[in-house]
Amino acid sequence: MKPHSPAVRAVRPQRQIQKLNVRCCPKDVVEVIAALTPDQRDYVCRKSFGPLLDITVVNLETRGLLDWLLENTNPMDMIIRAGPGKNLEITKDVIHQILGLPNAGGLPEKFDWAEAVAEAAAFKSRLGLGPRSFGVDKMKQHIEKGGADSVSMRYFFLIVFNRLLFCKGSFDITNDHIYWTRQIEQFGDFDWCQLIYNDLCNAVRKWHSRDKNQVTITVYGCCLVILIYYLDHLYDKAAPTTKTDCPRIKYFDSARILKLLKADHKDGSWGNCDFRNRTETCYAQGPSIYIPRLRGLLDYKIESLPDHIADRVRNILSHNDHEIARLASSLDETRRDLLRKQYQLANNVASMIDELLRAPTQDRANPDLNAGQSSQGGVPDSNPQPIHDGQPSQSTDFFEPIVSQSVNPSCENEDFDFPDDEMLTDTQVEKLNNTFAQMEEDANANMMQSFSPAPITDMTDDAKAQETLAELSNDTNGSHYFAVPQSQQFPGIAADTNLCGIV
Repeated sequence: MKPHSPAVRAVRPQRQIQKLNVRCCPKDVVEVIAALTPDQRDYVCRKSFGPLLDITVVNLETRGLLDWLLENTNPMDMIIRAGPGKNLEITKDVIHQILGLPNAGGLPEKFDWAEAVAEAAAFKSRLGLGPRSFGVDKMKQHIEKGGADSVSMRYFFLIVFNRLLFCKGSFDITNDHIYWTRQIEQFGDFDWCQLIYNDLCNAVRKWHSRDKNQVTITVYGCCLVILIYYLDHLYDKAAPTTKTDCPRIKYFDSARILKLLKADHKDGSWGNCDFRNRTETCYAQGPSIYIPRLRGLLDYKIESLPDHIADRVRNILSHNDHEIARLASSLDETRRDLLRKQYQLANNVASMIDELLRAPTQDRANPDLNAGQSSQGGVPDSNPQPIHDGQPSQSTDFFEPIVSQSVNPSCENEDFDFPDDEMLTDTQVEKLNNTFAQMEEDANANMMQSFSPAPITDMTDDAKAQETLAELSNDTNGSHYFAVPQSQQFPGIAADTNLCGIV
């Protein structure tokens, strides 16, 4: 009889690890931000890119985790599946919560390859570069001259696009980036989070369709978003203590990222840290408030106007849209503020309960709550009320005795074996009432502050708005562009609605 041969265990072949060319290089962005003048920083804020000024991440500190995250991101639904119960869906709202860039509005005008080449050639000619390619170093030289006009700040956004938000296969400034920046005056009207999301979707698709036999592979897109999104869910002491404030990018620097990487990487593999409860994070708050922009809703109508009128109408609508966006942002911040206050209130109450649990108990030698009361056939006690720290105990008519069902983890080593008939002292009752009264007063004050009405700008007070309104009303050119038939008017908007007065 042949001896029983041991079973052969199938070994899954390991995936060949390719060398990554990561084009996302936030170091260059951090350096150029540090060189900005106050006027240049103000220009960046006016174009809705202000949150990026707080970025402190210099290096991504890892290629191995990016490889693992991209491999576990499904290009069909953009969900990172990092393990059982560790599914993270990448959406444009997530990008907004991480970067703080606008997530509502229109998109830049479409262009073809020939248009991008022509715009890039004209841009290089103005810089005296000829047909040669160029990188961010040339852009930094122009930024350092201190100009804060749209021409000078175009160089700043070329660096941001090339090194952080829309990373391509080359470190050189691309024709696409140059064409986008020609629309710099409309940057505040674009849905940048949608653009970054689209680019990330394309980057993930490229990753999964790559040639796995190549030694090196290029990582496209803003992979810093994927990295922070994952690290922000790790339950580790190195994680930011502030978990709900946005944008999240300002709470991650290279040192914090490195600590979280070390915590999650064990025995040559990733995904070892537990995940934080999603309700503790900003990502559980749902999508931000979305209000469509008037300029986007009316764009197809504005195009039919004469240029000199169309430009004025666009300016008026943009002014209005910026004010509406500010109010929507204020509502978002109020919602986040309420969430923070709930956690703060929970911490305060937990501390108060811990303090009550640690309070000295009544004299256990005489636990009889009826001591001192006359009973049928009995003799009144000489001490009519039980003594608790030298103070008479409070009547049980208002407070039931405290029975310890569980112990707070922060004081689990102490002995809280309370008798079932334990009572609060007058001092404790007074302190408890005062604490709740103060908490109620603070909560009311916070609510009044959170929901204080914000002033709304009256668009008709703007001189240009008045001038445009008069021009449109007088119809001096004899045109009938605004004679819109009732059947073609927008549903829900009254027929006599003043175009310049919609707020």
